[in-house]
Amino acid sequence: MIFFFRETYAPAILSRKVKRPRKLNDQRCHTEFELSNLKLSTTLRVSLTRPYWLLATQPIIQLMSLYLAYNFGILYIILSTFANLWVDRYGESVSTSGLHYLALAIGYAIAAQVGGPVTDRIWRRLQNKAGSATAPEYRVPLMIPGALLMPIGLFWYG
Repeated sequence: MIFFFRETYAPAILSRKVKRPRKLNDQRCHTEFELSNLKLSTTLRVSLTRPYWLLATQPIIQLMSLYLAYNFGILYIILSTFANLWVDRYGESVSTSGLHYLALAIGYAIAAQVGGPVTDRIWRRLQNKAGSATAPEYRVPLMIPGALLMPIGLFWYG
């Protein structure tokens, strides 16, 4: 991916931009990241506590965390009982019942490849509607079909 994706890390981009003036002997060129002398312990403390602070103080992150925890729990239950369904209910051998996991893997791979571009398309459409304003909620519309289809799939599996 190094060859296909652009750099997005601000310190790396800025350090590349100041290389040329430095070569021309202008030693006054510095980036804001080079001038800050933060200790490693300070950086680690901030980086390790920020997610917990956000989880404790932001309701949308709390709701999303609960939703994702619920989905993960359901997925874990389904994956742990999937092979037993085919062996006990349909009388397949253990090795044959393991092949059904291929269908799940293919479905997950397709969803991962299709979901990203569709989410980006929805994001752009909502951004254009709002006059170039963005909001994190623009990523939510693709969750609605999943939230509706999940109970249907669980009922079908049951």
